[in-house]
Amino acid sequence: MLGPEEAASNLEQSGPAQQEAFELSEDMNFAVPDDLLQGFSDEIEASRTEKGSDSTDFNLSDFNLEESPPAESPLEETTLEQAEFEPPSAEQGGEEAPLEELPVESSTLEESVPEVTDFEGAAFETASFPEDVLADTGFGAAESEEFAPSAEPAETAEALQTPEAEAGPESDILDLESLGGEELGFEEVPPKQQELPETQGSELSEPSEPEAFDFSIPEFEDSFPETSPGTAAPAATGSLGDLSSLGGSEFGEFDEFSLGSESLEGPAGPSATENKESGLGSLPGIEDFSLSGIDDLFVQNKEPVATATPSGRPSKTTEAQIPSVEEISLSEEDYKKLENTLASYPLNLRIACEELIAEQAVLPDQMATLVKMLVRGAPAKETATLASRLLGRTISIPKGFEKKTGEELEAEQASFTYIFRHRVLPILELFAFVLLISASLFYLSFEFIYTPLKAESIYKKGYERIEAGDYQRANERFYEAFNLWRKKSWFFKYAQKFRDKRQYIYAEQKYEELLRFYPRDKKGALEFADFETTYLNNYAKADKILRNEILDYSVDDKEGLLALGDVNLAWGDLEPSRYEEARKAYARYMEKYGQEDAVLERMLKYFIRTDNLAEVLPLQAYFMESSKRKISGAALAEMGGYLLDKKLQDVKGVPDKNISKIEGLREVLERAIKTDKKLPEGYYHLARYFSKFGKQVDERTMLEKALSVFETAPELSSRRIGYHIDTYRRYALLLRNNKEFITAQAQLNEGLKIFEDAVQRRVLARSPEFGRLYADLADIEYFSAGNYEAALKHYATALANGWAPAEIQYRMGVIYYSQKAWAEALEKFFATSLDFPLNRRLLFALGNTTYMRGDYHAAQGYYNRLLDILETERSRFPMLVPNDRPEHMELVERLMMARNNLAATLENLADEMGNSKLRSQAFALYAESSRAWDLITRDPKSMVRSDSKNLAYLNTRNTLYPIKNYEPQIYTNIDRDVLEPSLWEEILQK
Repeated sequence: MLGPEEAASNLEQSGPAQQEAFELSEDMNFAVPDDLLQGFSDEIEASRTEKGSDSTDFNLSDFNLEESPPAESPLEETTLEQAEFEPPSAEQGGEEAPLEELPVESSTLEESVPEVTDFEGAAFETASFPEDVLADTGFGAAESEEFAPSAEPAETAEALQTPEAEAGPESDILDLESLGGEELGFEEVPPKQQELPETQGSELSEPSEPEAFDFSIPEFEDSFPETSPGTAAPAATGSLGDLSSLGGSEFGEFDEFSLGSESLEGPAGPSATENKESGLGSLPGIEDFSLSGIDDLFVQNKEPVATATPSGRPSKTTEAQIPSVEEISLSEEDYKKLENTLASYPLNLRIACEELIAEQAVLPDQMATLVKMLVRGAPAKETATLASRLLGRTISIPKGFEKKTGEELEAEQASFTYIFRHRVLPILELFAFVLLISASLFYLSFEFIYTPLKAESIYKKGYERIEAGDYQRANERFYEAFNLWRKKSWFFKYAQKFRDKRQYIYAEQKYEELLRFYPRDKKGALEFADFETTYLNNYAKADKILRNEILDYSVDDKEGLLALGDVNLAWGDLEPSRYEEARKAYARYMEKYGQEDAVLERMLKYFIRTDNLAEVLPLQAYFMESSKRKISGAALAEMGGYLLDKKLQDVKGVPDKNISKIEGLREVLERAIKTDKKLPEGYYHLARYFSKFGKQVDERTMLEKALSVFETAPELSSRRIGYHIDTYRRYALLLRNNKEFITAQAQLNEGLKIFEDAVQRRVLARSPEFGRLYADLADIEYFSAGNYEAALKHYATALANGWAPAEIQYRMGVIYYSQKAWAEALEKFFATSLDFPLNRRLLFALGNTTYMRGDYHAAQGYYNRLLDILETERSRFPMLVPNDRPEHMELVERLMMARNNLAATLENLADEMGNSKLRSQAFALYAESSRAWDLITRDPKSMVRSDSKNLAYLNTRNTLYPIKNYEPQIYTNIDRDVLEPSLWEEILQK
């Protein structure tokens, strides 16, 4: 019987575990009477007093249990051989009764274990165990049926329930202090106990009938019935086998195993072989080990407890229901199984199980479940799960853990498989891992670092070859790098560089490859379409690219609609019907996205191209009203040029009434320049404006600025190329007027280079507008240098380009005339006469040409027509004063030459026809020519005639005094220019 202080201490140390058990009982309608613990402290105090004088200490040396010395003296280790066992005395409430030998099915145990018939024998003395030890450790005979001995036949169970057993002592358990309670850590709060399901597996021992064990929680009434002072709970005798095996130092893995806290810090648990060697079962008469009387700790009443029925189920009394738990009973074989199972577990699980068995206060049924699992050799994982729940912490099992015996382990370690798996294979795995990582790093570095860098280097080398002009090699470099590493940006770079170098075939190839490898690339499609429109004028292909690559997949794409309208707007310059397609694209854009400035700007261009001045003027007012309105400099320059053309055009028929509304032309062009200073069209149109409405100095400044901007500006359209060429021509004319013929000639040559290149690239077609440059260059050669050969060549080229004004035809006739190519000269003069039928210069040239060809009748007609014109002019002046007035001098000279040449023609006709009248007319004309010569050469002051003689005088003298082989002479020099007044003559006279 425990004393009051020890019982209270044990209850306090059991703490949360037992409290939780009582809470569980309350949940199950376990009613505890208020007077349950009345008198309990007195009984505990009396028990401690009796125990101090009569009880015999008991020590399990195998578990290194130390005795609790009095007055906190050092504990001495007591072995099993040194312990004294005494049967319970009458003072403790029990009666001496001989132990009955329990039937054991194992024949080996019957032979090896001698029958114990007397407690006073020399084999051992029964030790008394304090009840508080069993209460704290969870061992009790009446707590759970799982700790009961192996199921026996019914008659065996009845034999065990003898009057001596029923009248036995309440408890034969040592005081908890003797087991080192402080060292065992009972002050720690045990984890929350969880009710575990019954573990399935092999049973502890035979027989295997399930009725032999009952793990259910017995039902309780509202209160525990009080037991009479003379009544004790029945205690079953348990056997622990040979207890001598618990005290030796022959444990293999456990040296000085102890239930104290220090024993839980290291590995514990002997192997099966060491247990056998240590001499388990050497104590005779001990077959079972049982801890009885554990229920007395909780039930202190005097009411009789219901005894177990032969089926193992507790019987119910009419007063109360007290749970009857089967006692924990282990045979020697079961104990060996338990030890072997513990030895096979990993260290952490082994320590946890020993901690649960030795220290933790758990419910008896949970303790029974744990012991049962250990006996049947449950897997480590299953036991770890149960122990984790009981302890409230996670117990991990090493992966692939498998415990073997020492011999098996040594044999396994010596095998090739073990050596390969545990020694060679880790090295191979490490080597393979390092090799894999190295190979992966090498592959990734090669594939994603080295290869892109190498490809980038090759791309750059090829790009540099374009600049050097080695286009084929550059293309090869591109494909070499492309096969290593694709990079879309290099398609654009190569295409743009080829385009700038005017290698349009290579550029087009790059754009096509871009769309082939990157289908429906929006940027590529837009740039490719612009390239086809701007540089190749392949509008049909550009339209197809935009529709197939963008608009077929996104019908209302903003950039796609604007680009489609731009392509058709440019296409309309060749096919006006395409203007309508452009308008439809812009209209769809405005329908979807509204009238934004971008689309209104394009509509402005559309109205300009379709020559709709009535719509242009409102848009001009809209954009010029506020500087916040977004419009490009190109659109402003085009609008300014269009309005300037309208202002300067020659009106034919009914003039447009909107022309008078044109205003703010200079402001439009100046805003275009401010908006985009790198735009050459603004400077070009402003130079044209100054040419008509400004000063020549301003015009020259704008032309020079335009030329410098044209040199750096890209060739966005054929229109810009045309403006560039015309800028050279206009600048050359300014230089020509200033008699800077060499510089003007150089400017014209530069313009012609651009034109020839554009024609070769089929960007521009030959037209009279560009043929004019050849005519201007020929004029410089014709008038200033007198290089008729070069002039004739340039004039012919101008005619081939469509520039064939009458003055060019005349000049070509003059060149042929000088070369005595009379037929070609006459042809050119005839062509000139279509525009200048009554031109006196042309008539004189025609008369001379026909005279030189021997066509005297035709010559007579031209000369007569010329004289009629000259006489008409002569009649306007009452008196000719050639020395004072240049126009009179010119008129007199023309009269003199025309009369002489006509007289020579009539004289030749008289010789051919024999008509003397013609000869008489010839003499009269010679006289008039001589009189004109005299008027020109006579000194106006002295009136002295000149000694020089003219051709009329010589021809008259030959008529009077004929000379053999003499032919009448004419004035063969003709005018170099048919225009009157001639600009070139004015320039040369400066």
